[in-house]
Amino acid sequence: MIPGSKVEAIYGWCDIRNFAVVTEVLQGKTMVFVNQVAAIVHRIVDEHLGAANKNAGQAFLMVWRLEQHLPTGGTDGPGSASSRERISDLAVMSFVRVVMELARDSSLAEYRTHPWLLAKLPKFRVRLGFGLHLGWSIEGAIGSAFKIDASYLSPHVNVAVQLEEMTVEYDVKILMSEPLVRSCNPRFSRHFRPVDRVQLPGSKTIARLFTVDLDDTTLRVQRRPPATGSASRSQRRQDRETEKQRMLVVEQDREFERDRFIRQMRRRHTQQFFQEYERGYLNYEAGEWDVAREALQRTMLLPRKVAGHLDGQPHLDGPSNVLLTYMEEHSFKAPEDWKGWRRLDRKTDTFYV
Repeated sequence: MIPGSKVEAIYGWCDIRNFAVVTEVLQGKTMVFVNQVAAIVHRIVDEHLGAANKNAGQAFLMVWRLEQHLPTGGTDGPGSASSRERISDLAVMSFVRVVMELARDSSLAEYRTHPWLLAKLPKFRVRLGFGLHLGWSIEGAIGSAFKIDASYLSPHVNVAVQLEEMTVEYDVKILMSEPLVRSCNPRFSRHFRPVDRVQLPGSKTIARLFTVDLDDTTLRVQRRPPATGSASRSQRRQDRETEKQRMLVVEQDREFERDRFIRQMRRRHTQQFFQEYERGYLNYEAGEWDVAREALQRTMLLPRKVAGHLDGQPHLDGPSNVLLTYMEEHSFKAPEDWKGWRRLDRKTDTFYV
C-alpha cells in the first residue's frame, strides 16, 4: 500500500489480428501460437530498450520510460533531448523490426499452410497491429496479497490501444500519435506518413496520426538456422546487454535506410507516391477538397512492386481511401466550420493498464 509515481513514457500496444478465428481453429495449441509471437515481440522490444509490461491474451503492452538511465553508449544524460530522441526512435524501430521478423520467421510461416485456417481465412498470415503514443502515467503496484501487477494507470495508455484498433480502419500496420513523432529524430520521422488529423474519443486533444509504410508480403521466410549448443543464461544475458549497447550508438534513421529487408518492404512506395499523397493530404487539411480529391484518387491504387517490376495487382492504399470516403460523405466540400481536423465518434469501453 504505497503511492505510485508519475512517469513519462512511450506506450506500445500490439494485438494479434484475427485472433478469434485462430483460437477457434487451434484450440489448445493457441497457447503455443501466442507464445511464439510473444517470443519475437518481447525479444525485439527488449533489444530496443523497452519492457514488456502486460500480456493480455492476444495483446501485449510495451513501455519505454523516458526518464530511464540509459546504459553507457555516448548519449547525453537521462532526460536530455538526445536520450528522448533515441528512445523514441528505438520504440518505433522495434515495431518495424517486429513486422519484419513475423514475416520471416519459419515457425510462424507454417501457419500459412494450415488447412483449417486457410478455409476460414484465405491467404492467412500472422500479423499484428501496433499503436504507439507518448504521454504520462502513474506507475505502481496494483492488487492485493493474492495477486500483484506492475501497472501504468493513465488515459494515455488507452490512446495506444485506440491507435492499434484504428490500424484496421486505415489498413496500416502501425499508427503513431503526433506527440511521439515530434519526439523522434527529424531525420527519422521524415520517413513517417501523416494519415489523418483527429480528435480521439474521450480526448480533447487534436493531433495528427502517422504511419510507417511496410509491405511484409515482399519478404521471404528465413531458413531455420542450424541448431547450435545452448548458451548459458548468463551468456544470453550478456549477449542482450551487448545488443543494447549497440543500439545506443546506431542512428536509427541510417539503420532504417540501410536495412535491406526494410528497403524491400518499402519498395512499392515511390518518391512520386509520397509527393502526390502529401499534396492531397495538405489540401485535405486546408479544406481544398477538390484538389485533395484529385491527388488522393491517384494514390488510392498503389501498384505492387516485386523485384522492381509491377505485377499488375494494385493494392488499395488505406489512408487515401479513408480520406476520400470521408470527403465523399460531404460531397467533397469542406464544412463551413472545417478547421483541418475531424472528430472520431467511435467509442471504446476498454481501458487497459
